[in-house]
Amino acid sequence: MSGPAVSTRRARSYLAAADILSERDPVLRRLAQAGPVRVNPPTEAHFAALVRTILYQQLAGAFPSFKHP
Repeated sequence: MSGPAVSTRRARSYLAAADILSERDPVLRRLAQAGPVRVNPPTEAHFAALVRTILYQQLAGAFPSFKHP
């Protein structure tokens, strides 16, 4: 039993990728219609971001054990 034909063409732009994904999945079709994602460039150094992430993880793990009076 064979399924529907799947496109094997490579996307060269956001619009081409959105078209390919829209053909394959109706949920992705709705997301692609919303437009491309805008990502802002990082505002901090890589090391600072790593330290912040580790600190937040440590605090999140310790928080449940903290008891209010």
